[in-house]
Amino acid sequence: MRSTLHSIPLNIALLSLGLLCSAAFFLISSTGDLRPHIALFLSLFGLAFACYSLAIFVISRTAGKSSGKNPLAHIIFFALAMRVIMLTGDYPLLTDDIYRYVWDARVAAAGINPFTHPPQDDALAPLRDDDLFPKINHPHIPTIYPPLLQALFRLAALFSEQIIAMRILFVLFDLATLFLLILLLRTHARPLEYSLIYAWNPLLIIETAGSGHVDSAGVFLLVLAFLLLRYRRTMAGTAALTMATLTKFVPAILLPWMLKNRPARTRYSGIAVFLLLIILAYLPYLSAGDRLFAALGTYSSKWEFNASLFKLIYLPVHALLPDAAVRIFAAIKGLTANDATLVTFRVDLALLISKAIAGSIFAGVYYILWKREKSGDGEEREKIWLLLFGFLCMLSPTLHPWYLIWLLPVLSLYPDRAWILLTGTIMLSYTVVGRYYFEGIWQENTLVRLLIFVPFYAMLVYEHRSWLRAVLLKKIRTRDK
Repeated sequence: MRSTLHSIPLNIALLSLGLLCSAAFFLISSTGDLRPHIALFLSLFGLAFACYSLAIFVISRTAGKSSGKNPLAHIIFFALAMRVIMLTGDYPLLTDDIYRYVWDARVAAAGINPFTHPPQDDALAPLRDDDLFPKINHPHIPTIYPPLLQALFRLAALFSEQIIAMRILFVLFDLATLFLLILLLRTHARPLEYSLIYAWNPLLIIETAGSGHVDSAGVFLLVLAFLLLRYRRTMAGTAALTMATLTKFVPAILLPWMLKNRPARTRYSGIAVFLLLIILAYLPYLSAGDRLFAALGTYSSKWEFNASLFKLIYLPVHALLPDAAVRIFAAIKGLTANDATLVTFRVDLALLISKAIAGSIFAGVYYILWKREKSGDGEEREKIWLLLFGFLCMLSPTLHPWYLIWLLPVLSLYPDRAWILLTGTIMLSYTVVGRYYFEGIWQENTLVRLLIFVPFYAMLVYEHRSWLRAVLLKKIRTRDK
């Protein structure tokens, strides 16, 4: 196989693989509602991911070498083609988050704070219809989406309340990220062909052009922040990072790294810019009062889906919790635990304790990385993001497939086969959607979870075996002394 691929000219290989990927996406987009066709979807996705993986293999063997015509044109052409193909599908594929985006825009257009009322609140009854409202998920909680996303929802709705407007908007952010990534690769002196790792990733195309997830907007701003820092524009980079935080709160973990080893005046100014932009963004929504972050509180305390390392923490905690502790927990909340509610309270307390443990582990890793980072010029901030966000994904109680979009630009800079592999295997988590469609049961399968994460962790150990060997040898030598 390797010798065969070497004998094929690069552009012909990319052309063939790009056509196969595009054909797989065409068949996916032509299927319509994928929920009753999960097996077909996963088969077609597997074909696209296999072609994508072969394309990465090809460019990794030829990048930086003289190989005739520049393959970047082929990469960009098929990146556009795959997204256009996915946009032709009418249904938002496997998730229904996009309907909440349209609903939030409708609520805001009516002059109502979307953080104040959940969709099922009687105050919003005049806005309901038979098309959009029944499709909204979690109608009992107000919006979870931060201010910048609310503005983008309004922007898309100005053109149309049809979901295609939202999908096009977030595909435009996705393509803009590709443009910035090519510039970022150039500043890192990396082969521009590595942009394929981002541009052709099937998960990215499914979740953005297909399902219209908002993450592409935040990723664009994050890559913009990295690029600005490469050009020594610290304040502008900090502002871009803040805007990324106003799409999803996680990028805030990178703020200390953005300002590390900068003069004291720059650090204080950067913190001030961050806080000021956050405050200004939330000012129009303060009328929601304590409901401003109600949905975020519900998400952080209740949600658990597709966890890996977190599950290994949660299972023993849940099993070892004594009933007395659960009853005390319920009493603190002003409730009474009986035989009917003890199970629910046990889950709530186990999740709370497990999240505290996971948070402590992440804080420890964060501290170790902070102390060991030697660079004073911030050249490795992209790699720090890969380490921090990657570890956060491993410890997270919830890992939806589209969360991995945040890693893809950095994987173009620092290719890691384990994380690239996970962007493929994680799509198996959608099997739960198929069962829910037919049986109305939302229940994860342990075997599916193993199929998702065992290959990932095995590859992760293999990829970093030299580092692990060095750590173990150091510990042995320390012990012997």
